[in-house]
Amino acid sequence: MTKEDLRVQRTKKILKETFKTMLINLSYEKITVKDLCEKSMINRRTFYLHYDSIDNLLEDIQLDYTIEFYKIIKDYDFYYDIDKLTYEYFSFSEKNGLIFEKINTNPNFEYIRQQMVQKVKMYVKDDNNFKYFDKFDNYKKNIIISFINDSTVSCYRSWIKDGRKISMEEAIELTTLLIKNGIKEL
Repeated sequence: MTKEDLRVQRTKKILKETFKTMLINLSYEKITVKDLCEKSMINRRTFYLHYDSIDNLLEDIQLDYTIEFYKIIKDYDFYYDIDKLTYEYFSFSEKNGLIFEKINTNPNFEYIRQQMVQKVKMYVKDDNNFKYFDKFDNYKKNIIISFINDSTVSCYRSWIKDGRKISMEEAIELTTLLIKNGIKEL
């Protein structure tokens, strides 16, 4: 794996950060390469040296998030460590601020969120994270994993939409309890 030139890294970082800020304030469809480059103070040709399109930039950001989250959860077991996984999801989402809040709660970003979820699933599917569920065929395992994932995200969304009326710790504890009770009969 070759290291990117520092100038390339800086340019990509500026484009990504500017794009995330724009995404918080605009709908995805309204973001143009022209506007992004103006706000980033980067030439359009420079943008196209690194990305083919806004979609390509979004994919790169999604991959960054996926890899970062995967590194956090890669050693957790999806049955025995539900509490830790739930904590990590809430914490990761909160750490990434408004951009993650928008991705998680805005229905227009469902497609983007689902892409990120699929990427994380691809990373962890070959690890030992699901060994408890190995007794199930792949179809049942997929349903179980979807239940865990969707329940976690749904509880996080509710907590956000309700204005964080309870502490994050309480929300995590409740989410964990609900998921554990949902899968304990397995």
